[in-house]
Amino acid sequence: MTTPTSDVLIIGGGVAGLTLALEIADHLSVTLVRPAQDDHGASRWAQGGIAAVLSPDDDLETHINDTLIAGDGLCETEAVRFTVTHGPAAIQWLIDKGVPFTPETDPAARYPYHLTREGGHNARRIIHADDATGRAVVDTLLNNVAQHPNITQRNDLTIVGLLQDNQGACRGAYGCDAHLQWRSLTARYTVLATGGAVAFTAIPPLPRQAAAKA
Repeated sequence: MTTPTSDVLIIGGGVAGLTLALEIADHLSVTLVRPAQDDHGASRWAQGGIAAVLSPDDDLETHINDTLIAGDGLCETEAVRFTVTHGPAAIQWLIDKGVPFTPETDPAARYPYHLTREGGHNARRIIHADDATGRAVVDTLLNNVAQHPNITQRNDLTIVGLLQDNQGACRGAYGCDAHLQWRSLTARYTVLATGGAVAFTAIPPLPRQAAAKA
């Protein structure tokens, strides 16, 4: 069985994979490989919230400084600055997508969503969806992905390796379906959005007979 080629193959159905799919699908065809059961990823289990400078009473430099202090020398300064600087826009993107963050009920508050303060922060800058922020974000992004005509979801495959062309460039991935049949997903670009440290170690190339059937 031949799988149609897509522009981008994304392996991973957490916040990173879902966000990338939505960001590029207006211009490129996307195949998104994600677990058959949504609770297999880490994104859904994030509870407390997301730190970003959202209140007029907060500022970016303070957030950067708080992060570097809490990191105790383990943080790359430019990575922290990039993340903190882009944080407010990322939160607004999630709001625009429909993530149901908990609203602020205090009429005197200067930001419409409730912000909490957590360890290492010297300001209230944690936006949240009750105590199930990860679930709210994932469910909302999944709903957006399901409605996008340029995104094809695959939750029937276990990816075990990457495909390459004669020049050694990555051209997709291959794996097994529930019936232990080989399937290949070819793409111009392949993204690993599987979280943590990803390593395809000692994985043999797709057998020629399997490639012929895929």
